[in-house]
Amino acid sequence: MESSQITALGLVRLLVGTLMALPTIALATDLAPPEAYSTMSEIRHVAISPSGKLVAYQSIKNDENLILVLDVSSNQLVLSTGVGKSYLRKIQFVSDEFVAVVFDLDPRSPRAARVDSHIMLAKGPGSRFGRRTMFLDLKKGGFQKNYVAQASGDIASVAPDLDAIYIRWDVGSLIEYSIRNGQASVPLAGGSSDTFDWYLNINHEPLVREDFEYDRNQHSIYVYRDGKETVLAKENNLSRDIDVVALSPEQDKLIYFTRRAGVDRMTYHTMSLVDGSRSGPIFSQHIGRVLVDSGNTAFGFERDEFPAYEYEFLNQKAESHFRSISKSLPDMQVRLVASTDDFEHMVVGVRKGWGTAYLMIFSAGVPQPVVIDKVNTAVSTEQSLPRSMLEFSASDGRIIRAYLTMPAGAKSATDAPLIVLSNGSHFAYQTRGYQWLAQYLASRGFVVVQPGIRGGDYSWNFMPGNDLSWGGKLESDINDTVQHLADEGITKATRVCVIGFDMGGYAALLAAARSPEKYRCVASISGLSELDVIHERAWDRRDRHPQNLRYLEVLFGITGNDKAALKDKSPLTHVDIDFPPALLMYYQRGDTMLADSATIMRRDLRRKGRDVTLVELPGYDFVLSEREARPKILKAISEFVEEHL
Repeated sequence: MESSQITALGLVRLLVGTLMALPTIALATDLAPPEAYSTMSEIRHVAISPSGKLVAYQSIKNDENLILVLDVSSNQLVLSTGVGKSYLRKIQFVSDEFVAVVFDLDPRSPRAARVDSHIMLAKGPGSRFGRRTMFLDLKKGGFQKNYVAQASGDIASVAPDLDAIYIRWDVGSLIEYSIRNGQASVPLAGGSSDTFDWYLNINHEPLVREDFEYDRNQHSIYVYRDGKETVLAKENNLSRDIDVVALSPEQDKLIYFTRRAGVDRMTYHTMSLVDGSRSGPIFSQHIGRVLVDSGNTAFGFERDEFPAYEYEFLNQKAESHFRSISKSLPDMQVRLVASTDDFEHMVVGVRKGWGTAYLMIFSAGVPQPVVIDKVNTAVSTEQSLPRSMLEFSASDGRIIRAYLTMPAGAKSATDAPLIVLSNGSHFAYQTRGYQWLAQYLASRGFVVVQPGIRGGDYSWNFMPGNDLSWGGKLESDINDTVQHLADEGITKATRVCVIGFDMGGYAALLAAARSPEKYRCVASISGLSELDVIHERAWDRRDRHPQNLRYLEVLFGITGNDKAALKDKSPLTHVDIDFPPALLMYYQRGDTMLADSATIMRRDLRRKGRDVTLVELPGYDFVLSEREARPKILKAISEFVEEHL
């Protein structure tokens, strides 16, 4: 930990993505070694206490996964506790004495399977949705094992004066949970098993409840007046066309977003709590978020527009403080990370170039900020390569955005081989920070492009905007990206390899299967080769879990058990003697479906005499964050592209 004046910071950046590495392909003497790219260092889930005196966050550095709590005035650690391989969803201060930490315990989640025993053994009722909310007692210096709320929802609000939180409990009811006493109140309002969200007014009274009935595809929003619920909105859709994210500053409206088919931007609107009337768009973005306080009341919007973040504020005080911070840091990129509800204290991430990132807190009336922590990459700013943003029209007219990283020292790379990184639900285009794989490959002489292909927004909320793209627009967006680079003279696109992870792995396989003449090679990590396998599971369980079947129908763009359509959308169906050399990787732990998919794909490719390599990875992780798996992944990819490009 350290404290410093702003002018002494030099190179600064906030890392949001994971930093990893690849082995060398053709290592030049002035390039950073592969070990530099393997540095995994990350800061997540930053929270600030109500008084602004404490900051808590998750720090992942090499083998350490810690929750740190820092006293801002003394710049000293108050608490440091390891959480092993646990997956955290959120850190939130309840008061200056207690910190809520939400863990994912859902055994169906790959990352959730990694939970330390001391967390699993904490006392409390079971969690229906696989989340566990635990509390750090800063005076006692650790988790309160005997006082644990295992509720099945996000924290709706906190009451610092009561050391209490308000959260979804049991079958959808809203309760007040006292951390100090370890007791839940009688329900403040009843819900149902279909309830997934609550919003409270400034007096911590129920204001809005949101339900989704999967059996009937019915999305309902209820408003509470004088303690009684009234239907505000009710719609029947395969997926939620709107997603409520916050209350308006006056708490007289809901703020929600929607994304319609054929529209490349997400739009935010308001819904009146009086009559349910809806506004036109008040904000739009490709990628971004709503800024909310501890009670989920909005105070602004953040838009991630390359190369900098853009902000629109709904609170004048918040805007004034943040603008003054940004003004004091010229030529640096500043991101608002956390704020007290009175906006007197703001935590920001600051960066310049690709070197060190700083997390800092600015307090009103205090002349100098406090540096909370920093994250270093072993790759210096001079060794990192600039990245540019491309926008172009796909073959159907839809706008595609892509990041482009050019080879080291190259003014023109028309003859350089091209690598397309096909994004999955958590990878590539959506990750704005340091791109470890793109940087490594570009430093070794490859042109690297990361298109934001449709289908990458992997949730119910974005289904309408995906244009039913699995097996449709998804792989054509990859082909259109390659064609655009050739048309613009950026590369001749005669030597192309497509690499994908998770959903992007499926897209990579399908692009190579349907257009084998375009690609020299294809690599897939945890990418499905057969859609009918996963759909068959959902079909067999449709009576018990109808929502899973409907999810896949929307995702894949099919109706019912349409096996012909599923086969046509499956890469395995289109494998022939022209299929390019393939690298298939899967994780050894967890669901056998991905392992079966990879081994069946290898079997069929071998029968057709094609070049295929199958690699089993340690662990169980879709987002490449497990340290034990990275070296094997990187070695396999490095050797593969070196051989075939």
